[in-house]
Formats: sequence, structure tokens, C-alpha cells
Amino acid sequence: LGNAFAENESIFDLGKWRYGTGFGAQWFSPFGPLQAFVGFPIDKLEVEDSPVFEFSVGGASF
Repeated sequence: LGNAFAENESIFDLGKWRYGTGFGAQWFSPFGPLQAFVGFPIDKLEVEDSPVFEFSVGGASF
């Protein structure tokens, strides 16, 4: 149905992987799980935003 990368491209080319660090918090509220995360790219490219914020309501939690 679809690929996340081209056929002749390898997902194991570590030179193309992007790395980052961050932190997050999760709260099991009466309305369902609430999650917030902040991420910072390591060796940031000019086209990358920093920091990156993600907020989630509900969803699968492990």
C-alpha cells in the first residue's frame, strides 16, 4: 500500500537519522489522559524548529 521510504533507500542509514532530547508529563485526569511533551533537536538543521511542543488528549497510554 505504501512505504515510508523509497525502495532503494535503507532505513538503517544512521547518517540520515535525526536525534533529539526532551521531557514530558502525563496526567490521568477525570476526562482521560492528558500528555504534554517538549523536544529539542540535537545538531539542529536550519529548517528544524526548536523547541517542539506536543499536546495530546486521550489515546492509548502504556
